[in-house]
Amino acid sequence: MSNKTRTAQPGARASVPPATPFRSRDQFRCSHAYQCVREILEKPEVKPSYRILVNDLGITIRRHGLSACFALLERKGGNGRDGQAVALLLQHLAGSGVSVLQGVPGADIAEKVRELSLDEYMLATRELLAMAVWLKRAVQALINSEDEVTDA
Repeated sequence: MSNKTRTAQPGARASVPPATPFRSRDQFRCSHAYQCVREILEKPEVKPSYRILVNDLGITIRRHGLSACFALLERKGGNGRDGQAVALLLQHLAGSGVSVLQGVPGADIAEKVRELSLDEYMLATRELLAMAVWLKRAVQALINSEDEVTDA
């Protein structure tokens, strides 16, 4: 055998760099939730309020409905720590990839939800419930009940 370098044969496949791995909606929600909670870790003054809001989010949607949940969040909003936590949560929910709420800023998400058709409302409810689960998991993993950062 000779030591010559081989040239590509006609019809031979060139090496193709691996494609970006496919991400499911749940993978996106997981990634988004942990990114949001890491943002909260940098704001210790809102951690306790944010943790409470996130822990109650899913059950509030299930018990009262999506519109009522947003009405509650609007009522809790305002000035102070609770207002900052509500504004951040609304911003995080707006960026969570809900198809019928794409491009809506956090401050306007409640109004948009009230304007949705029945089918869109049901879809938004289902997707935001799934997001609420991931936010709660991220909060439980990264913020303990004493509102201190865990070693995650």
